[in-house]
Amino acid sequence: RHTKNRPGEQHALAGLGYTHRVRGLYEQAAGYYGAALAVARALGDREGEAHALRCLGHLHRVQGRYDRASEYYGRSLDLARLTGNQAAEHNCLYGLGHVHMAKGRHEQALDHFEKALAVARTAGNGTAQFDALDGLGRTYSDTGRYEDAQAQHHDALSIATELGHPTNQARAHDGLAHAHRGAGDRERARLHWQAALDILTTHDLDRTYDPRVTADA
Repeated sequence: RHTKNRPGEQHALAGLGYTHRVRGLYEQAAGYYGAALAVARALGDREGEAHALRCLGHLHRVQGRYDRASEYYGRSLDLARLTGNQAAEHNCLYGLGHVHMAKGRHEQALDHFEKALAVARTAGNGTAQFDALDGLGRTYSDTGRYEDAQAQHHDALSIATELGHPTNQARAHDGLAHAHRGAGDRERARLHWQAALDILTTHDLDRTYDPRVTADA
């Protein structure tokens, strides 16, 4: 601000929004993201605007404010497609998938996760593919389609293993455990939860996966 570097101001505000978000200080984070959004619009920076909108969508989603989250994600998605930013497009579709899943709109959730997966595959982004597959698997489990859920989580586990990402390996085992438990196979569910626990313990990871609080990149 002292040097009138507005792009620098925008990035700093977004960074402050992120640091408050990961500490769970959502209202403060929203204030910083809102300020970053205003600067991005003043600069005509559509990618910066899309990022701030997406982050605001995430904040509302994790607080259960799904209608507001959907509004922010939708506006960000339009800008992501306009600018050709595939990573941002995936994250918006993924976020909207979780909004629909939380609201019990499972067909819409599946549609958004499928679209997110298609974008991730086009971009060759393995981590994004994992997230979309995880969303699909959990939505299938929610609707009692346990074999479909297992197939998605198996694919997700293969990607996480190939990428050497222990947290996502644990997430995949957790998803498989839920799917097997839903199908009535408690022993196989126990084995997958034990595998997830072993990974988390080995790598000193202090929490399991919760789809309600997954951060958007």
